[in-house]
Amino acid sequence: DTETKDTETKVYTYAEVAEHSTREDCWIVVDGKVLDVTKFLDEHPGGDEVMVGVAGQEASDEFEDVGHSTSAAKQIDEFVIGEIHPDEKRPPKVIRSSDGGSMASVFMALLVVA
Repeated sequence: DTETKDTETKVYTYAEVAEHSTREDCWIVVDGKVLDVTKFLDEHPGGDEVMVGVAGQEASDEFEDVGHSTSAAKQIDEFVIGEIHPDEKRPPKVIRSSDGGSMASVFMALLVVA
């Protein structure tokens, strides 16, 4: 009698992922996979700022642009908690500062001052 493991994958929307956009609760999406990288932030060789900057968002382009090693690409699987719903469209990128705030507020402040 073999034990069967529940292999059902949790499916998320981008709105659900967006709720996890802080250093204390950091999810990202890479190649349709939802990753909880909160515990990895301090260990990330490129620093935590780059991951917090895309927290709660699609980060495939950033991941590819850096040119991560094959081992880094495989390491992603350790953090997968689900996948993005196949009908979901990629939302516009929100640029965040390393403190988790939105850069949009910085741009708005500059416009008001100018």
